[in-house]
Amino acid sequence: MPLCGCGDTGTTPEVHFDLRRTPGSIEHGYHRDLADFGAKARKAIDEATRLGDADTADLFTGISRENDKYLWFLEAHLHGR
Repeated sequence: MPLCGCGDTGTTPEVHFDLRRTPGSIEHGYHRDLADFGAKARKAIDEATRLGDADTADLFTGISRENDKYLWFLEAHLHGR
């Protein structure tokens, strides 16, 4: 069953929820999604900086740091197996 809250105009890819997926594949999917989101957040920082909007760049920097922290937690969990 596809899950997507972005409508037809969003850039978020449609997610297919499948209960048959193994826990490992779900975790690796989370890893891919967090890494992709982090890259987009860093791109937003660069764009805001290029436009001279320091407040928005700072906002995206905070978001990027939190995302990187969660990615680090997930990587540590996956490498601990």
